[in-house]
Amino acid sequence: MLKRGIVISPPFESLLTGGIRCGGEPDPIELGKYLLYWDQIDYTSNNLVHISSADIDYLETTDALKRTRVAFQGRIHSGNGEFFIAAQEAALRENQRLEPGAWTLAQRIYLGRRQPKSPVWKAP
Repeated sequence: MLKRGIVISPPFESLLTGGIRCGGEPDPIELGKYLLYWDQIDYTSNNLVHISSADIDYLETTDALKRTRVAFQGRIHSGNGEFFIAAQEAALRENQRLEPGAWTLAQRIYLGRRQPKSPVWKAP
């Protein structure tokens, strides 16, 4: 049976004045929703930001979650959270290389100070 996985990033929002605000740890309800439809979550990590939680740590011990480590080099523009998205895309490419067709990408959308919209899933 083919394992299905989803690559997610820490919650963040683009600020209207420029820059980003990290939203802290992922919502446990969202993690549960992902695991309802996918077998494994890849919660990317990078050398700029590392966010964890008790839920993330627990899911890692059960193999329901893994963390692909992405290392950035040189100048990084963080204006609208591009490095979170770049890390997700790098993790998706690595997962697709290892398990073609089994992984997809999720990105929660935050616009200014409005409530978050539903996640958008991008099929591979």
